[in-house]
Amino acid sequence: MKRILVLEDDVMFRKVITDTLRKENYDVLEEGDGARGLELARQQLPDLILSDVYMPGLDGTEVLSALRADQHTAVIPFILMTCETDKISMRAGMGLGADDYLAKPFSPRVLLEAVKTRLKRHQQMQERAEEKMEALRASLSTTLPHELLTPLAGILGYAEMIRLDFDTLRPGDIMEMTWGIEKCAQRLQRLIQNYLLYADMELLRKKPEQIRPNSRDFVTHTRRIVWKTARCVALRHNRQEDLTSDLSDGPVALNENYLSKLVEELVDNACLYSPAHTPIRIHTRHSDAHFTLQVTDNGRGMTPQQIRDIGAFKQFDRQKYEQQGMGLGLFLCKRLSEICGGHFHVDSTPGQGTTVTLTLPLKT
Repeated sequence: MKRILVLEDDVMFRKVITDTLRKENYDVLEEGDGARGLELARQQLPDLILSDVYMPGLDGTEVLSALRADQHTAVIPFILMTCETDKISMRAGMGLGADDYLAKPFSPRVLLEAVKTRLKRHQQMQERAEEKMEALRASLSTTLPHELLTPLAGILGYAEMIRLDFDTLRPGDIMEMTWGIEKCAQRLQRLIQNYLLYADMELLRKKPEQIRPNSRDFVTHTRRIVWKTARCVALRHNRQEDLTSDLSDGPVALNENYLSKLVEELVDNACLYSPAHTPIRIHTRHSDAHFTLQVTDNGRGMTPQQIRDIGAFKQFDRQKYEQQGMGLGLFLCKRLSEICGGHFHVDSTPGQGTTVTLTLPLKT
């Protein structure tokens, strides 16, 4: 049984509303004072709230504002009730996140239709959220163990070979095996660093000022960092001959670690999803207010739906293509650029290639 809280100081009108809802088998709570109604909402967590605008204690918009600021009540559907001519309150309520409004006087039929519509929409939103959570669980269960255990198995395998055959191995063989250990360790280190960065950003995205660096840590000359990082990534994939650049030099409101991470993920993505011996172009430019970083490849590209679905631990066509990674690269770039006050854009055509553009402020 759905629980509905009715906040209305007019006793007779409130009785009409509550009687109508109870006839439809809703569990109805009621209150005529806004402040007490707010506390009741926090205690009972109703499935929907119907609230008049003008009430003693707190008015309807103040109740709505307080509920939206509380994570426990932020998503409760909220319908404002106000007179037809009160356009200011309507706009204020919708601006604060009201889901609907009812213009007084209204009929029982209109009331019930509004309630059913909002409850149905809220249920659909919950179902979609659960579907996304289930997809995330499935992605984690398939990709995370594989991506963590594969480089770890390589490290253990090489170490065992050196231990068991040390007396018979040639120096060149040992050098090759230690290089293999280092490569596996670097892959494992990057996976862990990306996961920790993702966790930090998810915790801090509502408080971006805690992740933005102090202005004294900002990069003042981008060219050296961009080229050095891009070159290292290309070497890791044996794609250094494919890498071309057109780099401006100047400041950006970002510290060196974050700038390097953005370049690393974009170039790595381009190397992974484009064939060898095809160009990877990295371009930067400075305008009066912004720094733009752009990476282009001639790889397999992305569909519009895949671009919209870019998210954490999201990999596309994994069943069709063999690919490394947890599906965090583009999402980290998107989230980090947004937290730092910038913009993230992907332009891609399947079978032709992808261009990812990040626009970041020069100053905070």
